[in-house]
Amino acid sequence: MISTRAPFVYACLLLLAMMARLGQAAELNREDLSAFLDGLIPTTIERADIAGAVVVVVRGGRILLARGYGYADVDNARPVDPNTTLFRIASISKPVTATAVMQLVEHGKLDLDQDVNAYLDSRFPPATTRRSRCAIS
Repeated sequence: MISTRAPFVYACLLLLAMMARLGQAAELNREDLSAFLDGLIPTTIERADIAGAVVVVVRGGRILLARGYGYADVDNARPVDPNTTLFRIASISKPVTATAVMQLVEHGKLDLDQDVNAYLDSRFPPATTRRSRCAIS
């Protein structure tokens, strides 16, 4: 059974992908981005019955916008603070990580056939085949 929150999560991921493409095509500025998100996120989280959300947009290695929406604690009406409110991200981290990895591959910064130990400070036993390297839990 799919959670009623799942469409919201997927909509957010789609929004992030669209914003990334928009940022490549035009100069993305804080004011336009803020107006866009302030018009979209509050009504979206209300419709999806979600207490709160944080949106952080990074461009060129710097935070362009960090904004909290809704409540971190509904009972005490404590608003979401993008600097201090923590959310459990659960299984959504897998597709986000996979997307980031594939972007690194596209930019030539990561080779999927390279031993992972070439990129890490810690050591893992080497995989013997590509199939054994592709396990996702």
